Amino acid sequence: MRTEPSVSPHQGMTKPLLNLTPVFSVRRKNQAILTRTPLGSEKPQKSQPPYHQPPMINYIIWNVRGGNNAEFKRHCMDIVHLHKPALMVLLEIKMADQKKLAEELHFDMLIQSPAIGLSGRIMLMWKEDNVTVDEVSTTPQGIHAMVKVLPDHTPWLFSAIYASNVLANRKLLWESLVTISKSYPNNWFLGGDFNEVLKARDKFGGNPINPSRSNLFWDCLNECNLLDLGYKGNKFTWTNKRYKNKTSLILERIDRCFANESWTFQYLEATVIHLPRTHSDHCPIQVVLKGDSLNYSNRPFRFESMWTSHPSFPSIINEAFTINSHLIQSTETFKSIVTQWNRHTFDNIFHKKRRMLARIAGIQKSPNYQFSSYMLNLESNLTSELDSILKNEEDFWKLKSRINWLNEGDSNTKFFHTSTLNKRRRNRILFLKEESGSWLYDQGDIKASIVSFFKNLYTSSHTQAPISTTN
Repeated sequence: MRTEPSVSPHQGMTKPLLNLTPVFSVRRKNQAILTRTPLGSEKPQKSQPPYHQPPMINYIIWNVRGGNNAEFKRHCMDIVHLHKPALMVLLEIKMADQKKLAEELHFDMLIQSPAIGLSGRIMLMWKEDNVTVDEVSTTPQGIHAMVKVLPDHTPWLFSAIYASNVLANRKLLWESLVTISKSYPNNWFLGGDFNEVLKARDKFGGNPINPSRSNLFWDCLNECNLLDLGYKGNKFTWTNKRYKNKTSLILERIDRCFANESWTFQYLEATVIHLPRTHSDHCPIQVVLKGDSLNYSNRPFRFESMWTSHPSFPSIINEAFTINSHLIQSTETFKSIVTQWNRHTFDNIFHKKRRMLARIAGIQKSPNYQFSSYMLNLESNLTSELDSILKNEEDFWKLKSRINWLNEGDSNTKFFHTSTLNKRRRNRILFLKEESGSWLYDQGDIKASIVSFFKNLYTSSHTQAPISTTN
């Protein structure tokens, strides 16, 4: 990470900001909305309901240190499933077929930065029902784009940064950021791997920080009038993973988020969260703009065919449906028993995963983390256990989606997780059009409208028909 390879003269140079570059289109099956393509061809735009901003908008920035393995895909899919980001940036992705990955993660659109070979690539993906991204400028050290949170937020400049390991190239990046700040005075957010430590307390182990290098970074931030957005979670965002030899362990906070004053006024409640560090030596950075997640409580009971494959399921049937019991009574008993059994047998995977992530996060947030060999070894063991749990979860989704095979080594959700989530997505009601033509967006209003509709539908008003007689 701290090596200084040869300098590329174009490594920090930006194209003129807000020049539109080709955007690679990723289209879902049965997707109705119009997407852009690299060739600029357009298809007629189909009718669609109006945009509605979800209760929570968040995005994730993560230096993954390579994405060409099944373990990365499992961890990345898990992050997307847990946090549901509207926009995601992957740094140092080191893979050529980024379009396939974007499809597997269920993002609609993607942009990638130029790179020499496979090194240093930046990948930006987003969902078009949550945000729009326009006027893009790409460089080897960053992607700069105008982002608008739907339906009607003020657009702002988003800069996804992957700073070079080469000091001379980072100097070019600092200069280009100053140029952007002078040419674009409006709302601006920056986030990513800046490959530089700002303060001595942001580093543990290794050589002391270089004041001249950190001062260059400070000068850039001050000249751009950028504010550090802080963080919640573990302090350090990068480690060299030398847990077994504590004297060689290095921890640093080099992944950061900054914004100018106008952006912070636009999103007063924005929060930066350092998620648990698992697959990569960098932790994912989550930026939450507002709101709470949707409440999916009180889901109706559904029979899952995967239950029938479990060896203990016949005993559940025998316990619920006895010889002398009535059908309705037996059905209610079965629902009660099988719900508890399902929670213990299958949902236990998700509880284990949440507990494991919480333990890893707790270890990384501990003030004694870097000093304790026990905690460092425990983190390594828990990370290995998490990998095993994610593999079990992958098998769970395989079973639940009713698909009986998996191409080993390519653990993507295209074959099994996708089918389950697509079914759930089709069953979700995010907005509802009433008979009057007005749209409802609030979940409480939607529920009340549905209940009212079916009450009226199944409430009959009996009137006596006139009696006619014929002679």
